Amino acid sequence: MLMKKIDDLGRIAIPKPLRDGMGWQANELVELEQVGGTLVLKKHCEIPLDYDNKLRQIINALPDLPDFILTDNQGGMVAAAGDSALCANTLDLPFGYKFLCSDAAGGRRLQAILKGFYEQ
Repeated sequence: MLMKKIDDLGRIAIPKPLRDGMGWQANELVELEQVGGTLVLKKHCEIPLDYDNKLRQIINALPDLPDFILTDNQGGMVAAAGDSALCANTLDLPFGYKFLCSDAAGGRRLQAILKGFYEQ
């Protein structure tokens, strides 16, 4: 465990090895959230405005994908089809989104299609 003092302005310096381990760079936005008695820090991740729509278009274009669920980073449903009880295969997407489907091959097809999409 590492202990740091809070200065008069309420600041705490995060040691370089910890920043490096988290992949944080200078001047990067960090989110602060109080969860019970704990302060949680996480790297801010800006979700592109049309991310939901782009994912919906790509998923709807997949052939033979009868059962799937797409959830956003808050667990809200973005798109779905078929029987959600059959969706046992999970694919983690950027920005905390998740894609669940009944067909593992469908998840692999989506992953292949999205390979270049993440950088856009």
